[in-house]
Amino acid sequence: MLISFLFKNHKGVEFRFGEGCVFANRHDLYDYTWEPTMVGNRVGRLERGNGTHTIPLILISYSADEVDAAIDRLVDLAESDVTAGESGAVIINGYTYRCYITAVKHDGWLPKKGYCRVTLTVQPDGGYWTKELPAQPFNSDTSALVLEGDDDIIQPLKQYANPTTAEPDYSCYIYGTEDAQAGQATKSYTFAEGNEHRQVEVQTACKMRLSIYGAVTLTNGISITIGGKTYTFGGEDCPVTIGNGEKLILDQARQTIEKEDANGVRTNAFGAWMTFENNDLFAPLEAGVHEVVWSGFSFYLTLIEERSSPRWL
Repeated sequence: MLISFLFKNHKGVEFRFGEGCVFANRHDLYDYTWEPTMVGNRVGRLERGNGTHTIPLILISYSADEVDAAIDRLVDLAESDVTAGESGAVIINGYTYRCYITAVKHDGWLPKKGYCRVTLTVQPDGGYWTKELPAQPFNSDTSALVLEGDDDIIQPLKQYANPTTAEPDYSCYIYGTEDAQAGQATKSYTFAEGNEHRQVEVQTACKMRLSIYGAVTLTNGISITIGGKTYTFGGEDCPVTIGNGEKLILDQARQTIEKEDANGVRTNAFGAWMTFENNDLFAPLEAGVHEVVWSGFSFYLTLIEERSSPRWL
């Protein structure tokens, strides 16, 4: 049975297996191992194996030039990843496997006859298959209204009752802190607009990508709370500025923080707005329904599913 799948190098250039003169009927990309570390006769922990995979191919055509051109193109794409030190990816059923093609073995080559057998060696870079779920937009078109006072602060907020319920739903709109001022406890509340307080459902524990859009300048940094966990960029002494058409991107799968300009060029922003207080920015989201709270900017949230092998369907 012939199969079809895709290789894409780090620049996004594609090479398709199972199309044209390139035929594939098997591979071991679905295979994986968890390697145990033993403590006595018990399993102490399991670590994901990172062994190589093989992809056998047959290239055949009435045109020898077509076969030669396909082999050259495949090698060029693979070598560009190695030279740049950036992995490409195999893509099957929408799942992406970061990897390098580290060896190309030719066998049964018939010069000028339009036939060649090739075996590729694939070295994983990360060891997991990932699939991105549809990005969810979180828009903030208006500024938050800050109110200060004691418990009677609830009274003026009654006008913001949830229109979908009979009773005011203050929990959907209020968050804040208590500060001690002049020996008295003063409560500071922030009224979050309806589009600044939402929920997100996470089916299984997974990583995410946050893409924060400009133009925005926040002197106290950027803060997004998901399920009680706050992801913070910058702070009081480190304002965050994202220009019009720019994005600040936190990618937990790649473990990067980057700023993308209006032309799509990315630069490392890890040191600019990453501090020791927020060194858990790459901690994945737990499964469940989580409250999302933010203010003063708009962003997209992309959940990234991880598996040891891609789903068959």
